[in-house]
Amino acid sequence: MTNGAPIGPLLTCQHCGAEHFNDFRFCGHCGQKKEIEDSQRSPLESKELRIIIWYVSSLLLILVVYQTTSILDQWQEDFEFVEILLIAQTLLFAYLSGKKALKLGFKPIDPGVIGLVLICAVPAAVLVHYFADFINFNLLGIEWDFPQYTIYGFAYAFLFVAVVPAIFEEMAFRGFFFTHMKAMAGTQAALVVTSIVFGISHLSVISLLWLIPLGYVFGWLRQRYGTIVYGMLAHFTYNLTIVVLEYMQYNLESF
Repeated sequence: MTNGAPIGPLLTCQHCGAEHFNDFRFCGHCGQKKEIEDSQRSPLESKELRIIIWYVSSLLLILVVYQTTSILDQWQEDFEFVEILLIAQTLLFAYLSGKKALKLGFKPIDPGVIGLVLICAVPAAVLVHYFADFINFNLLGIEWDFPQYTIYGFAYAFLFVAVVPAIFEEMAFRGFFFTHMKAMAGTQAALVVTSIVFGISHLSVISLLWLIPLGYVFGWLRQRYGTIVYGMLAHFTYNLTIVVLEYMQYNLESF
């Protein structure tokens, strides 16, 4: 028993520097209202968690609405609308992140690392493409059906499938999301959680087999080199290779 004594860690008043227990709302020394820094809060009370919850919730809401309302004949309009929503969401998330948004890690890049990233991204995309075909054809008995974007021209796919996701998904998942998650729960948790949410956001159960590992690699590049540039380049190269392979297969199947 504590006989009514306050329990909790000592926190420092931001106005006068006096120390008080966590359950005091006003400083007993200067009388000012207590303001707690994020570093003094528990993880469940932090701004980091609130922003993460908002981001993940709004992301899933956008994707669920798209998945449940999308009509095949309006695929292009729906797809573009969702892309615009996700871009707007990323920019809003950057605004809410405040100074965290400036810690994206756009450092001077190493040409050697760029070369290694590009060399690895292309065969990874080829492997995933044919592995997905193998699963669909041989295990699930699903006949190949060309992606909708293939009928709108290569330039369209280049922009909306390769360029836009590489920039804005990396800004969100390996930029703001990773930064907040790392500050709240540590590097390993940030790598795992952002990879899982990245995989789920693509709304394909089978694709989780390769999207979660890919997300982890992109996150590792962010952590290892302190920049999202390498992840952006890897993401772009991977997606572009998939687009090229899909167009090659689409052209073969069309004749």
